[in-house]
Amino acid sequence: MPERSASRSRRPSLKDVAEEAGVGFGTASRTLSDNGYVAESNLVALLVPDYTNEFYSVGSAAAARLLRERGYQLIIAASANPEQERNAIDSLAEYRVDGIVRVPIDPALPVDVPCPVVELNRRSQLQDVSAVLCDDRSGFLQLT
Repeated sequence: MPERSASRSRRPSLKDVAEEAGVGFGTASRTLSDNGYVAESNLVALLVPDYTNEFYSVGSAAAARLLRERGYQLIIAASANPEQERNAIDSLAEYRVDGIVRVPIDPALPVDVPCPVVELNRRSQLQDVSAVLCDDRSGFLQLT
């Protein structure tokens, strides 16, 4: 077996494998764990505290349109407290969604799912999770 060069000393992550194969993270995970289910769901979940809030309802409509253009459907779930958030995340994992966009309710809640997770509008204490955040401070300063 050839030796690895210094530039290739890092082992490929599951994310690297999925990107190289052109499949979702969940598909790569299920394939490598040999659990028999490898079809992608073409579902992306949006987990928000209150979908009647205009910020989330307008945003979810835009997300649904963009996802449809790419062959995905959007599932929206609401969670107003940490227990509901945990239950929703567990249910979404059972649906085998290809990704979760989450507005964190409990910043310490561990999210162990076999798909990518992106946080929206709030940052949790999770490490390796991408986030899309509003710059409220800058926005308020521009108003004055």
